[in-house]
Amino acid sequence: MRSTRSSVIGFNVFIFLMVPIVITATPVGAVVCDSTAFAGGVGSLGEPFQVDNRVALEQVRNCAGQNFLQTTNIDLGDTEWDPIGDLTDPFFGTYDGDGNSITGLLITSSGNYRGLFGRVEFGTVKNVHVAGSITFSTASAFVGGLVGFLIGTVSNSSSSVLVSAPESDYVGGLAGGVSASNLEDSMASGSVVGKSRVGGLMGNVDGTSVIRSHSIGSVSGLDKVGGLLGGFGDGALLSNTYAHGSVTATMTGGGLIGDLSLTGVIEKSYAIGAVSASPSGGLIGLVDVQTDYTISGNLWDVGTTGLSVDGSSVGTVGRTTADMKLLSTFLSYGWDIDTSGELIWQICDGVNNNYPFLTSEGRNITSCSEPNPNRPPIHVPSSNSPSVLPTTGTGTSGLRFPIAIIAAGTALLMKVRRKRLGEAL
Repeated sequence: MRSTRSSVIGFNVFIFLMVPIVITATPVGAVVCDSTAFAGGVGSLGEPFQVDNRVALEQVRNCAGQNFLQTTNIDLGDTEWDPIGDLTDPFFGTYDGDGNSITGLLITSSGNYRGLFGRVEFGTVKNVHVAGSITFSTASAFVGGLVGFLIGTVSNSSSSVLVSAPESDYVGGLAGGVSASNLEDSMASGSVVGKSRVGGLMGNVDGTSVIRSHSIGSVSGLDKVGGLLGGFGDGALLSNTYAHGSVTATMTGGGLIGDLSLTGVIEKSYAIGAVSASPSGGLIGLVDVQTDYTISGNLWDVGTTGLSVDGSSVGTVGRTTADMKLLSTFLSYGWDIDTSGELIWQICDGVNNNYPFLTSEGRNITSCSEPNPNRPPIHVPSSNSPSVLPTTGTGTSGLRFPIAIIAAGTALLMKVRRKRLGEAL
């Protein structure tokens, strides 16, 4: 009997020890999405997380693959900002600003991927407008007012962030580096300082569609500096864009684009900013020897740029300041332009210093007549002046909203390049 009992007891103990014990714990250092930080929503497309203050915006980086809707203007208070997304944990969700602004952005700590969003991969940022400053002197890469590096979509957004990173490459007013992306109906107005591949709107783009966008801030750097784009190539498309800011470069610089390489299309774009660089071009600074481009209907102002030559021998034309303010000039190059505001481009007396502007800027013009190039020139405010910024646009809700911040200072994946450019530098 004793041996039988012992066997039974032993068997029971064996069974007890075989029962699995499940222990749940959060790994050390794991990122946790705290949904309680948001004003509402569940993070889905139909019910996005609602962002209404800095705390909620900071939580976006921990919920990188979710969907977000900004419900009001947010002031970051000029307190150091940690960008949303990096090389290890990029943002890959959808952020819809719904026409609201984010002001008081401040970044003084150096490092790669600097901007409101550090790195976006296969994500979307739209209808958001950011103001503030990014300033540091240590060598870094991918610095932009809105996005440091983008693989994805940015639409209907603007930046008046003052960007100063003189030792950094891939620096832009809106975005630093852009690959295999789509950018449309967006603008930048802040001044930009970088080292190489520096642009008023974006530092460098490849395999990307850039349409109906512009920049007006001054741009300066060492090499490959452009009023709109620093570097451009690898199957990219640039259509219906313009740049008004001055360009200063020690080496290559152009009124619209600093340097072209590989293949792409550039059409119906113009530049008027003064250019000081060598080599230089009123529109394009330098076209690489092996470049295979389709370039057509692009113009630069010979008088204001100070240049009568361009880096491209085809598809770009220098015209006088008076010509650049005539509707007939642009019609002769096949532009979709008139005074009605029903086409892609519009030109009006007393608006945008009489140069063409994009209808999508939404300037709320009540009447428009063709400019008279013979009248005295209009005073051009500085790039930090509210009077030169577009005032309204249309958001996803159909309401009018500010498309450019008044401050002190669709996915076209032509070729999805999974190569992480940040790792190659």
